[in-house]
This record gives sequence, structure tokens and C-alpha cells, in this order.
Amino acid sequence: MSSRKDVVPALGRAVEHVSVQLTRCPECGAPAEITRRDVLESTDGPIEHVGVRCIQKHIFLMPTFLLDRISQSQR
Repeated sequence: MSSRKDVVPALGRAVEHVSVQLTRCPECGAPAEITRRDVLESTDGPIEHVGVRCIQKHIFLMPTFLLDRISQSQR
């Protein structure tokens, strides 16, 4: 999730804006949120991974390229 803080003049305090990234669950195809992005080391070099949690409470940590393949096959 990316976030940024802006000051709203009328309120006089910082308000946080949160961006939510949505995808489909690799297991059941239900709507899911990408909860994190990390780069993990491997023997072939660094690989970007995503954390995914769907509305059915399935939770995954997987390489980004696998999520891309799954999303394309569910279309």
C-alpha cells in the first residue's frame, strides 16, 4: 500500500490517503487485496513478491510473476 499525507486547511491536520491495489484470489477467484510488496533474495537474484488476502480469508505470499499468470488465466 502506498500512502501520502496532506494537510487539509479547513481541518488544520494531516489526513492520510491510502491507495488499495485489488486483484483476484489465486485459489478461489474472489476479489483480493495486495497487502504488501517485497523483494526477496533467491539463488537467481532478487525476486519481487506480493502478499495477497482475499475476502474468503485466503492468504498468499508469492512471486509477482505468478500472480500475473494467474490473473491472465482467470480472464
